[in-house]
This record gives sequence, C-alpha cells and structure tokens, in this order.
Amino acid sequence: LRELQVDLRSNPAIFIGGGSILLRPFLEQSPLVAKADFVENPNANALGYEMLGNQKLHILTQAPGSEGLA
Repeated sequence: LRELQVDLRSNPAIFIGGGSILLRPFLEQSPLVAKADFVENPNANALGYEMLGNQKLHILTQAPGSEGLA
C-alpha cells in the first residue's frame, strides 16, 4: 500500500479474508490506520473471485458469436 501511496490515515479501508483476521489487532492499534472495517470470513476473497468469474463468464456467453463458449 505504501508503494501505491495509499494513505490509510485519511482513507477508510476494508480488510478482507483470513489475513485480515491475523492482522486485525495490529491494524486497530496502528496510528497509521484511521478507520478500518473487517470482513473476517476466511473464504471472502475466494467467494469474491468466484462472483467475478461467474459474472465474466455470463458476459462472455451472452456476447455475439460466443456459441462455442456455452
């Protein structure tokens, strides 16, 4: 995040997945993080990628000339 110049002192952050469970105590105490919300489901990232993949597949199968994808 530092390389991307994301300033968590002025921007709220949402931490997702199993890693967020491990880091939560440190992030909540850090003066470098002003506002943080946590999605503690360890499968949250996988579920999100599944949703994105299904959406993309739906778009590809609805495109003209995509008969071979269905």
